[in-house]
Amino acid sequence: MPWLSSRRPQMDDDLPYLFIDGNYANEIYRQAMRDVFGIDDEPDPRSLLRAIRFHRAYYYDCPTEKRSDEADPEYQARRDKQQAYFDEFKELQGVHVRLGTLRGRRARQKEVDVLLAVDMMTHGFNKTMSNAVLLTGDLDFRPVVDALVRNGIFVRIMYEAQSGSKELREAADYGIRLGWHQLYNWGRETFRSANRVPEVTMNAPEFLFQPVESGTIRQPATGRTSPVLLTRSGDTWQILIENWDGHRLGITHRDPQVLERYAGRLYASIEWTGRRIAK
Repeated sequence: MPWLSSRRPQMDDDLPYLFIDGNYANEIYRQAMRDVFGIDDEPDPRSLLRAIRFHRAYYYDCPTEKRSDEADPEYQARRDKQQAYFDEFKELQGVHVRLGTLRGRRARQKEVDVLLAVDMMTHGFNKTMSNAVLLTGDLDFRPVVDALVRNGIFVRIMYEAQSGSKELREAADYGIRLGWHQLYNWGRETFRSANRVPEVTMNAPEFLFQPVESGTIRQPATGRTSPVLLTRSGDTWQILIENWDGHRLGITHRDPQVLERYAGRLYASIEWTGRRIAK
């Protein structure tokens, strides 16, 4: 994938070991989908791992624990569903699942972090890998990354733009920044078919649809305020942003709420000043 390219060529005999902080991967995906679609979902193991060619991959997570108000059958159903999810990873070639134990949430997560760190250090110092990709945003892994880099291992950090640690990224040889669309592609085909991404058009025609509401948006990079217009044609809605990086940006979708949340997540929040016509 182009967004996963590094500063040195990737050879078939030098594929990376991939280490995935499962809690982090699930959280950034779920939050990204909630931010736009208002739906809680989990990434598809095959789609997540399809983002990069690897020699071997390790997925780290914790079994769920029983809630105080939860009956045994409900808890067992959740455990079975989670185990089936872990099994999807195990069925893939070259993929290993490493789990913590049930001893309280903080202790469990710490154990998972230790498992991940030990595996990275073992492979690095035994020279079974020459380069590694670590999917996490947790600064606690910086000492591990520092040690591997000093030992000659080429380390890349895969992180989500809004949550990844800047210090961890800088400790590595390269940072792979995950945008919203990369996270969306982790979803299952059924999810993506049911939840389509809004269509974005540069230099969109003005007043193609019927104006509904006006507003403003502030561009984060420049602080400049641009006018916004919400328009509608039948069951299709469009947000027009004037002079966004020199263009009239058009964002189109059939659900105005998804449309507005998408604009807020990928561009900036809109402050509406006119009257909204109900859907």
